[in-house]
Formats: sequence, C-alpha cells, structure tokens
Amino acid sequence: QFRYHTNLEYHKTSCIVAQNFIDVQEKKIVDISLQLNTARLATIEQNRKILSSIVETIILIGRQEIALRGHHDSGPILSKVSNHNDGNFRALLRFRVDSGDNTLNDHLLRIEAMPSNRSTSYTSPKIQNELIEICGKVILNKIVSKCNEAECFSLLADETTDISGIEQLSLCVRYIEKTNSGSILKEDFLSFVPVNDVTGKGLMCTLLETCQNLKLNLKYLVGQGYDGAAAMSGEFQGCAAKVMEKYPQALYVHCASHSLNLVVSDACNIPIIRNSLGSIKETIKFFRISAQRQSILKDVIHQLECETKKRRLMKLCETRWIERLDAVITFKELFVPIFFALEKIQMDGNREASKKAFTLQQALKNGNFILAMVVIQEIFSMAHPLSIYLQKVNVDLASAMETANNLSTLIKEMRSNVESKFHDLFGTAEHLAKEIGEDIKIPRVTHFQQHRANYELTSAENYYRVSIFIPFIDHFISQLEIRFTKHKHTLSIIQNFIPNKLIKLSENEIETSTEVMSKQWPVVISSCDNIVNKEVLLWKQRWIAAAEDKLPCTFIDAINCCDELLFPKVYQYLKIGATLPVTVASVERSFSTLKRLKSYLRNSTGENRLNGLAHLSIHREIPIKSSEVV
Repeated sequence: QFRYHTNLEYHKTSCIVAQNFIDVQEKKIVDISLQLNTARLATIEQNRKILSSIVETIILIGRQEIALRGHHDSGPILSKVSNHNDGNFRALLRFRVDSGDNTLNDHLLRIEAMPSNRSTSYTSPKIQNELIEICGKVILNKIVSKCNEAECFSLLADETTDISGIEQLSLCVRYIEKTNSGSILKEDFLSFVPVNDVTGKGLMCTLLETCQNLKLNLKYLVGQGYDGAAAMSGEFQGCAAKVMEKYPQALYVHCASHSLNLVVSDACNIPIIRNSLGSIKETIKFFRISAQRQSILKDVIHQLECETKKRRLMKLCETRWIERLDAVITFKELFVPIFFALEKIQMDGNREASKKAFTLQQALKNGNFILAMVVIQEIFSMAHPLSIYLQKVNVDLASAMETANNLSTLIKEMRSNVESKFHDLFGTAEHLAKEIGEDIKIPRVTHFQQHRANYELTSAENYYRVSIFIPFIDHFISQLEIRFTKHKHTLSIIQNFIPNKLIKLSENEIETSTEVMSKQWPVVISSCDNIVNKEVLLWKQRWIAAAEDKLPCTFIDAINCCDELLFPKVYQYLKIGATLPVTVASVERSFSTLKRLKSYLRNSTGENRLNGLAHLSIHREIPIKSSEVV
C-alpha cells in the first residue's frame, strides 16, 4: 500500500512542490511568482524609460512654445522619413535617437517592425494630449498647494477673445510664498476657461466652479481684482458683487493700471490735446502703410543728419494710453524730417498722397499742435514710471498708492510753478517751429466762435499756457484723485498695521482698525478683540524706538520683519494687505502667451492641450521632471 501511494501522481507532485519550497527557502532557486513579477517590473521600467524620452521631448517643445504637429504626422518615424513636414515632435524624437537615445531607438524600431503594436507607440496625437495635460496638472497642483498653504490669496481675472472666436477667461492667483530668503509675493497663472455666459452671474459661476475644480480652498479668498468692465465690476450685477454674495471677505479692488489708463484717457479729452494725438496717429499711419513713404522719410533723415538713431515711426498703442509715450517721443525726435518728408511727397507723390501729405503738413505746422505735442510728452513721461511700476508682481497696494501720490504731488508742484515750467516747454516748441520755418503765434480771436479758446492775451506764451498747459494738468490732477479714491479708501485701514503708519496711531485708532479688519475678514481673522488690540500695541512698541529710515513701509517688508509666533494676528493683517490685488497685469501677460500658442496656423488647439502648453510656457521657473509625469 505504501508503494502504491508512492507511485500516485498527486504524491509525486506534492514531493516536487515540497522540494521547491525547501529550495526557495534555502535560496537555491527563485520563486516562479517572483520570476514573473520581476519580468513584469522589468517591462514597466522599460516602458517608463521610453515614456521619459517622449515626455522630455514634450516638455522641451512646451517650454519653447513650438508647435508639436505637422501636416503629415503619422506613419514610421525612423525607417521612412516623410518628404513633408511631419512636425517638430517627430523631428525631435529622431534627433534624440541620433544623439544616442538607444531606448527610444529600440522602441521605435520594434513598433515599426510590428505594425500590430502601433497602439503602444506612445506618439499618437491622443497620447500627446494626455501627456501635455498631465504636465500641466503637475505644475498646477504645485501652485494650488502653495496657495492653500499660504491660507490667504486673491483671484485675478480678465477676458479676451482668441483667434477661434472663443471668449477665454484667464484666471490668475496672488499669494505669498515663503522662501529661504523670506516671504515673496507671487502671481501665478491658473487656467484659461472658455465662457459662453458673459453676464456677471455667468462669469461668477465659471470662476467659482473653476476654483473648486482646481481644489482651491475658497475659505481663504480675501480679494479679487478685475478691470472696470461692467460685467466684472458692476456694483450690483457684476462678477465681483456676485462673488461677494457668496464670499463676503473677497474684497474687490479695481485694477490700478486700468485706473491710470483712464486718468490719461480722460485728461486727453481736451480738444487741442485730442486733435493733436489724432494728427500724430494719422501721420504715423500715412507713413507706415507705404514702404515708399518710409523710404522717403529715411532719406530725409539721412540728408538732415539728425542725431537720433531712430529711422521709423512707432505705432500708437490703441488701448494703453500711457504706452503711447514711446511713439510720441519718436515722433517729436523725427518731427523736422517728417515735416520735410511730407513736403517732398506733395511734389513727388500721386494725387491722393499729395493731398493727404498737404493736409497733414498744415496740421503739423500749427502752433497748437507743436505745443500740445511737447506738453503731451512732458506729462506722459512723468506718468510712465508709475505705469511700469504697477506692472510688477511684487508691488503691493501700499507702495502702489505711495507712488501714485508721488506722481500727484509732482504734477501739483508743476502746477504751482506753472509759469517757469511752461517757459521751458514753450522754448522747446519755438525751437521746433523755427526748424521748419514757422513761428508760434496767437490764433486769431473771433467774437462768434464758441468752441475755440478765445483768451485775450498779449503773448503767444501766455496764450498757450492758459489754453493748453493749465487745462491739461488740472484735468490730469483731478482725474488722478478721482480714479484712485477707491484704492485709497481700501488702503486707509489696512495700511495702519505697517510700522511707518502704526507708530502715528492712538490706541483708539488701533481699536477701530482691528474692528474693521475683523468684520471684513472674520473667516481668516478670528480672536478676542481685546487680545488682538494688545498684540497690535505690542507690535507698535516693537517699532517706536526704531529710526524712521528703518521702519518697514510696505506690507511685504513688514511681513519679513514680523514673527508669526509672537504676532500671529498682525501677521495675518499684513498678509491680507500684501495679498490684495493691485493690477491684472499678470492676467494680460497670459493673453500674450495665448496669442503665441493659439495662432492663425494653430487655431484648433483644444482647451486641455492649450492649458497644458500654457503652463509649460508661463511657469518656466517651476521645475518638472519626466518621473513626475510618468
């Protein structure tokens, strides 16, 4: 019976299994399941290496804003090179292979040798889109994580229409990031979102839904910044008002750059200034639309041996008035050559060009035009530094308003010394007039003219000072005060916690400030009023003995001097003040990226692909490794 059992198949199988178990335990052989798992891991590792090569190529293309696909981007990549342009993506894959990427080379050759495996080539447009989307999400998750860690952020948004006619809402976020060298302000692009409903309610729903999808914690939303469009900033039905209905702590701040633009735009509505800018625009257009006329202008510049290196007129910016400064400066430097070039075109040009050149020349030699051009350059030059400053990411509301106040003070000083200042400007205008053989005279006075400045003055200098210079700077000053009133009101309480303001406050004023802050941002700031007041008093005491030039005067400077453990509520106040939006310049910079990514030749780019490529392009400072994608 024992021999019978020994010869049974299941006994023999059991003996083999037992012996295998002993051998595995004694490490004489490798377990079969482990062998299979090892083979599987090797396959996974090999596929990761292949995908890493492809992902690195996509990251390079995205960073450089290069189009991936060509007109014919299917078929073999290595064995048969297309006679047509098959796209940068496939070309760069070939370049990697030629540079020694053996893993990618073996993979592509294996796929081309076995067409049935083409679905695992990882180079199809569908896989491209998935990898681009993953790259974008890796970057986006890092930004969202930093926003939520900051526990205080503001949203910035603006709309534009892309090349396909789709209304795109660009969304950015402003927050404070802690680094080894201290806290810094960041403004990061989040997403392009197509919108169909451009009403205030529709934009609000789109904005909040996008934030929730991105997993932004809206509990920490303290501010929102938009331009002055009614759909965005309307007092009752605008997007800002609708957002505040759901999140009352999200204080709306009008874009300061748009406010400055409106200041300049409204100031230029004075008839003489408006007409002069119109003449400059028409003259620039007259030369720019014709290569022959531009050539004539260059010849005249060469003949007159002008000191300026400029040889071509710049186009006037249609939307940003302050950015017209460069065009006005160029026009003024080339004023004399322009005048004589128009004279030459009258003699040598065709009939229509001659008539237009004569009309423009008559406008340019007018005293009103010459004085207005000089005055425009002077005032624009004073406002331009503020425009540039407001476009910086690290500027906060306190420093922005201080710079705006400095501009207002400077122009008011000019108004106080208007006679001496205008005397210099009039001398410049007279010099330009003499160079073209003209004199600046008082226009004729008529008793029946109602729309002309009929000032009965004895000298041309007095006339133009009263009719052009004084009205222009008065209008500019008044608009500057009006347009930035809301910003000053927003700042009036928040800035009280900056040391250079705080040391001047009484205890009652401090209590009022903390009360207002606690009511506006109860979610972010919650504590006993008495405790908060004592903490602020201790913060004030910290700076009383400090020298005036050592006192922090901006929110971010104060944050870097504030111990979060010792002054937790003060730190929150300062963080809110720094995070409140100043401009939507970062949003408008994303529009430039949108135009480069979705151009005339790439107008069918899908939304997910667009956002992935936008993140790779805009967030160059955020590192992304292929291992994070694969």
